[in-house]
Amino acid sequence: MFTTLVFDLSGVVMSNGLTKASAEIAALLRADQAMVFALFKGPFSYAYREGGMDSAIFWANLAALLKTDKIDAMRQLFFDAYDLMPDTLAMMAKYREQGLCIGYLSNGPLDRAAYHRQKFKLDDFFDFGAYSSELGAIKPNHEIFTRFLERFSLSADQIIFIDDQLPFVEKAQSYGIRSIQFADVAQVKLAIDNYLKLSA
Repeated sequence: MFTTLVFDLSGVVMSNGLTKASAEIAALLRADQAMVFALFKGPFSYAYREGGMDSAIFWANLAALLKTDKIDAMRQLFFDAYDLMPDTLAMMAKYREQGLCIGYLSNGPLDRAAYHRQKFKLDDFFDFGAYSSELGAIKPNHEIFTRFLERFSLSADQIIFIDDQLPFVEKAQSYGIRSIQFADVAQVKLAIDNYLKLSA
């Protein structure tokens, strides 16, 4: 029986801030936006997002690669590029009122995680949650799902996972987790309600 909805953050609960951040950082440094985006999204940042690299070291390495001393400005643009999505929050609140637990599982480094938890007061909207940097693995790796379930004493058949990235959704499904690709709130609400009806 489903007891818990687990949401990705960026692109689902929050805007997709990485696209905005990479554009703003590229403009600041007069650099190529696609290259900046790849540095944050690709292998260069894996250890940072998995919690295996100190945040200060990541930012120093990034600044050296981009040949800039504007570390504080880059970091602030990266942190502040995200906004909460009110329609998703309203949907989450509705299911919480119905007795479902609401959690989150998101790829993200420790420094940005701490910043967003404070800025957005995430504990007001969620019962629990974890970032990749707290679990030592990033989506879609198998370990992030198993460690998440273990940390919060959940089984795969208890949760419905919602993410905007199809590869992450498909990977979660391959591990027996019911999953929905987020397109918009109405579509996700319909899919959640269908799952709940089937398990009633």
